[in-house]
Amino acid sequence: SDNITLDSLVALHNKRKNVRILFDCSVRDYNLSAAQVFLDRGSEGDIPAKIGKAEGDRFQQLLKKMAADLQEKIPGCGIYIWDEEAQKDGHLTVHTATGTKIYFARRGEDPSIADWLEDAVNGKVECYGLELLDRVYGNGAE
Repeated sequence: SDNITLDSLVALHNKRKNVRILFDCSVRDYNLSAAQVFLDRGSEGDIPAKIGKAEGDRFQQLLKKMAADLQEKIPGCGIYIWDEEAQKDGHLTVHTATGTKIYFARRGEDPSIADWLEDAVNGKVECYGLELLDRVYGNGAE
């Protein structure tokens, strides 16, 4: 496919059946939205100085497809999609939770990312936050 992360996780699953596949991502990741612009335009194009709603929308739709593909190709995988705004314009989200308070904070009714990982290591693999992939985000003025 055109998704190296998905392909790598599927290959790992196919080669090592006893490995639990877990994936987490923020729903409108600022850094990955910027990287996607580069991938879409090719090396000849410049990454725009400002990433906003359109880029966040594009990334969110690709992430939604990837989550669906993961669930189809790796039954029983764990997915945690989370939302922590980094930029109000376009509701772009933080790139990483590791090493921050985000990692340990509950997300509404969902457990923290740390608890999700601990549960998965102990055999309870779950998916959380998938509803965020269907949320429509405004331009940040709401």
